[in-house]
Amino acid sequence: MVLTGRAVIDFLEGLGYNLPKNKEDLEAMITIADQFEIGPTWDRTFVGRLLPGRFCGSPVDTAYWISRSIFYPALIFANPATNPNGVKLINGSKSIIKPYIGKLMKPFGTDLVIVKPSKEERFVYPVLHTYNCHLLNFNKIARKHWGGIYTCANGIIPYETPSPFSIDVGVTDKVGAYYPDINPTVVAPIYAEKAGYSNVFSTNFSATVENLNRGVIMWIEIIHGGNTNNGSLGMWNPDSPYVHEPNPWRAYERPLLALKNLDEFIQFIPEYLERYGSSLPKVLYLLPRFLTKPIDIILDIVLVDRGCTEDPDVAVTNPDIGRLGLIFAVFSDAFPVDMRIKESKGLSLIPILGRRFRSYHDGIVITPLPGGENVLVKYNGLDFDDHLENLHSCGINAASCLISNTYLHLAFIRHGSVYQIIDPWSTSWYSSLWIQSIPRDLALGYTIGQAYERGMAMVGVEYLVNQWWWDLNENVVYFGDPDLRVWTPKNKYSDANHWEREDVNPLRWGKKDIYVDGHYLFGAKFYPHAYKPFDIKLIVITLIIIIAAILAISFYSRKVKGRKSRKGKK
Repeated sequence: MVLTGRAVIDFLEGLGYNLPKNKEDLEAMITIADQFEIGPTWDRTFVGRLLPGRFCGSPVDTAYWISRSIFYPALIFANPATNPNGVKLINGSKSIIKPYIGKLMKPFGTDLVIVKPSKEERFVYPVLHTYNCHLLNFNKIARKHWGGIYTCANGIIPYETPSPFSIDVGVTDKVGAYYPDINPTVVAPIYAEKAGYSNVFSTNFSATVENLNRGVIMWIEIIHGGNTNNGSLGMWNPDSPYVHEPNPWRAYERPLLALKNLDEFIQFIPEYLERYGSSLPKVLYLLPRFLTKPIDIILDIVLVDRGCTEDPDVAVTNPDIGRLGLIFAVFSDAFPVDMRIKESKGLSLIPILGRRFRSYHDGIVITPLPGGENVLVKYNGLDFDDHLENLHSCGINAASCLISNTYLHLAFIRHGSVYQIIDPWSTSWYSSLWIQSIPRDLALGYTIGQAYERGMAMVGVEYLVNQWWWDLNENVVYFGDPDLRVWTPKNKYSDANHWEREDVNPLRWGKKDIYVDGHYLFGAKFYPHAYKPFDIKLIVITLIIIIAAILAISFYSRKVKGRKSRKGKK
């Protein structure tokens, strides 16, 4: 990649192109090719030295997509999301855990209480957020679990480093401006609001697709993804035995093997096997459920549920428990007990009472698959293609593994997405940093290509400017025009990405109508060379005149012949 990239830069500069190295003045480079013509490593190579962008798909796809990108300044106002009166969208619910009292409240039998139901609400200039896996207060709290803090590739320490920018005031719980923690479900909406957008949240498939069809300006998603079966995304599963909340505003963990969830686990086994092409007679599951039902009823009464939108991080992953970690890693979010506790280790080992001294927060909500499969279900590219209608020039910011250059990706393009930041390879947890920075940089007036490059500079390698970094799983690629300016409402930070409908009205040239060979350049009012159909009245009159003329000629010729015949007789 490095050798190829440097050779390309030398070649372009040899042709006379001026390619500044200053990050604020990087030139855009657009590639029009599908992945089997030029692989996506090509685009990722130039990040940091250029602003790369890609249009892919069939020739028809690229022509349509390029046209959409060129006319985006006007087309975005065809998006219902730009209606100043707002658009109705489905917003996710909020929930809390009320020990014991919650069992008597809806939904009955669980300590989970839905304090704000999912429902239609009106949003003005909305951005859609879907968080079906995410990091939570990673440097603030999870450092206790991992024994260290995350530092960005550009030297910034999230939550710790002061910021000189006023836009960063209020994104942490500290007084003043600090670069935000790795906490996308909170930080991204704050920045989106600062950019002038409103925020709508959904996690299940039906609500998410419906919101996209109704119209949003951008979709910010962190979802487990895969490249098999036309590309797939793990959406919140309302039909799971573990789930009592159909469409929470953000996903949360439900421990797979906790005693409280014994009955749910037995119900989940056949569903899990069916996903991977295996099945056993249902009677084999009905018998254990019948035998364990008395125990399960007692456990439901005595024990308390874990996991809600207020407290989503209730199960841990721990790589540092010796060789047993190879076994536990298979059920990475299954166990609600931290196996490696540094604080108050002695007290934490006391049965029952020791629970209050244990740290359950690892900062990772729903770890990589198979973690989270008890609350998620996969939807593939065909599912999205069948249910999507019009994306209305929506931009897609996706922190999902492996979904670039799949049929799922192509479906987004064909249904009208104007750009996608999307990964052909695996994506690490720290993608949360760049995804929460996108609305921040748009508010500050950067193009989407610049915002993408700034995000990569935080978390990954920039090969041609010698920025080397340990995290090799931050290689998302930008698809679209890097010079595109994503429309933002009015905000106090910059007006570079804001324009009014009147600014993109059809152009007029001069006071008089100007046309070339009968074609008006700026809207036709009349057509001087147009063919017009004959008036039926004119045709009738013409026929009458012709018939009258024929009759007159006939009458005259007979009269002349009569005179000649009379002269002959004389």
